[in-house]
Amino acid sequence: MEALTWTGILGPYLNPALALAALALAASVALYLVMSVLALFPGGRHGWRPTTLSLASLGVEFSVYAVIAVCLAYLLVGLALPYGKGGIIGAVSRQFLPVWITMIAVFVLSIRYKRRLGLYGKLFDSTVGMIGFGIVLFWTLTAIFTGVFGLIETHDAWAQTSGMKNKLPGTPMTGETVMALGHHYLLGGDNLARDIFSRMVAGSWIVISIAPLATMFAFMVGVTLGLPAGYYGGRLDTGLSFLANLVLAFPVILLFYLLVTPEIVLTGIPSYMASVLFLFPIGFFAVLIDSRFRTDPRKRITYLSVVIVGLGWLYLSLVSQAGLKLNFLPATL
Repeated sequence: MEALTWTGILGPYLNPALALAALALAASVALYLVMSVLALFPGGRHGWRPTTLSLASLGVEFSVYAVIAVCLAYLLVGLALPYGKGGIIGAVSRQFLPVWITMIAVFVLSIRYKRRLGLYGKLFDSTVGMIGFGIVLFWTLTAIFTGVFGLIETHDAWAQTSGMKNKLPGTPMTGETVMALGHHYLLGGDNLARDIFSRMVAGSWIVISIAPLATMFAFMVGVTLGLPAGYYGGRLDTGLSFLANLVLAFPVILLFYLLVTPEIVLTGIPSYMASVLFLFPIGFFAVLIDSRFRTDPRKRITYLSVVIVGLGWLYLSLVSQAGLKLNFLPATL
């Protein structure tokens, strides 16, 4: 079995078209920048500058459309061609076929009923908003079709295949492995001989599982700290703002690396940080219920008791773990 090229039989036709479109885009952007600078200087002949500037802007717009059209041609024609004929891009596009179909259906229904149902607010009135929505929708659908239905992966994301270590994209597989796993490593193999394409789409399911919880937790922390700071102001606002800026200024990746090192874990710092951070959901729901039922003391006390006891038990269960510095909750609880 032969190795796949990036574009397959489409390369001789679409590669020159993409090069011309990219060259036209670069030239039109350069012309637009030059004319924009010249238009800033007074004096001289002005009559031709606005016309040239508008033509340059039009050239940028059409060049962008041309580049997008060629890229779509790679995906659509590669999707229609038999496996291998459309190269790596075509094979990847075929794997994402359920995602493409669902995205088209979502966009059609959203545009059709956005006014009647009030979907997305004014998101679909903006081209940038629609592009952002499409990117988020693509990875969300990829995660669902991968994690729930197993339709996108070409191989087991954790499977190691002999002879496929650090292989280039499109490397074919040989022997019985082809029948068991697939024909090619579409995006190559990593340093442990695992398929990079399958690991990429499998990672989307992990992200979509964690991201909502992380966003919800960040929302709780932000509301719990932001509301008192904005309401009382003064020194409280200054102190909380300084603390927030201090946290945001610290490199997050470096912080994560520090927290997982064995020496730092033994000191108990991650446990102490967790014990502080996990208090925020309790404070958030306590403030929410207190403000909602302030005029009804009986309901307020009842609901606060239930929430604080339930969340308090979950909080103690999370921060109290055997073998760590914080271990004060009995194992039976």
